[in-house]
Amino acid sequence: MKLSKEAFERARDYIKNNAEKIDLALFEYHFEGGSCEEVISGLREYQNEDGGFGKGLEYDFTLSSSSPMATTIAFQYLRKINASSDSDMVKEGIKYFIDTFDKDKNMWHALSKEVNNYPHAPWWHYDENTGGCAVEHCFANPSAEIIGYLNEYNDLVPKNFLTMVTDMAIEKLLERPDKLEMHEMLCYLRMSEKLPVEKKEAVIDKLRKSVRNSVELNSANWEGYGAKPSIIVDSTESPLIDLIKEEVELSLDYEIGKQTSEGFWEPNWSWGQYEESWELAKEKWRGRLTVETLIKLKRFGRIEEKGI
Repeated sequence: MKLSKEAFERARDYIKNNAEKIDLALFEYHFEGGSCEEVISGLREYQNEDGGFGKGLEYDFTLSSSSPMATTIAFQYLRKINASSDSDMVKEGIKYFIDTFDKDKNMWHALSKEVNNYPHAPWWHYDENTGGCAVEHCFANPSAEIIGYLNEYNDLVPKNFLTMVTDMAIEKLLERPDKLEMHEMLCYLRMSEKLPVEKKEAVIDKLRKSVRNSVELNSANWEGYGAKPSIIVDSTESPLIDLIKEEVELSLDYEIGKQTSEGFWEPNWSWGQYEESWELAKEKWRGRLTVETLIKLKRFGRIEEKGI
């Protein structure tokens, strides 16, 4: 199944009229010859003086100050435009990551407790008793992903520090059972992309052992929030694609079928609190998810208009 020309045009029109500036810039970069400078300009609106990102860049929390979690979102955009280490934004962001590493706990905290002062999804609520939000039960999110960006821009990172955190992350992964939570899998995949060959092999081997246990392979369960095959394997270059190729293809068919008549893809979750803020966040998510889905479909040759 391919996304039809008409369906693509509906998605494009929705993005042009409704998406946030950063998501529109990313769409134009991937589909209309837009510049990486426009994406950088869109991201700049979310960057703080400390080099980190906040100001609601992760649409499920509206914390203004910087957080490692929001900064990983920025680096997901930067990776999509192949930003180089010459970029001031990259330099500032990498410095922020280095500065915010917790040396006592050997990890990055997703968010500060200040998040509780702003509208946010319940899974981002800071628990005073545990000293973190719910995602911090898993080291990988966001620490493993951050380590991936440190390796990608390794010329900006002290060598001893990079070696230490990379080896630590790999050790933690290898100690895990061969079944990983969705975000854990995604963060380790993002980490693996720019690792040195010998270290990448160990990570990919573990992820390959885990993928069929970690991904929701039953299409009857794809309606809810979870690890659909095309979320984990989002391009033909994925090192995991051969293990779940049939399920990925079916999952892409499913995603094409989920486009609304207005042209967007809808988030399949909600906050259940701060309803007015959630409605605003949902609109932002519609734009981002629509751009991300189109980029994924393009990678798989699933867009009719593009002739691929």
